[in-house]
Amino acid sequence: MSTTELLRRQVQEYVSVASEKSLRIVQAILEIEEEEDWWDTLPESVQRSIEKGIKESDEGNVIPHEEVMKSIKDKAVMAELERRSQEFRECKVKGVPWDTARKQILGIE
Repeated sequence: MSTTELLRRQVQEYVSVASEKSLRIVQAILEIEEEEDWWDTLPESVQRSIEKGIKESDEGNVIPHEEVMKSIKDKAVMAELERRSQEFRECKVKGVPWDTARKQILGIE
């Protein structure tokens, strides 16, 4: 008798004496098994990308969260500085006085 056949026999014996509560639990488990796995709905390219990331993580090829967040913050700060620098240049070209431009761009009253 194979392992699968043995398991089926054991489950059948259990089901024949199980309480309604236990049967409902088994039913819920079986219904979950019938549902489509979300992984299978992902495109193969996404699955490969996720698997690659897991492999890299397992190998220790990761960047700590704090370092990533600092990098993002640094880029955001630099982008904001560049934006303000551009606004100052535009004010200079238009002949707006420095103090007026500074207050306008920095939101100072």
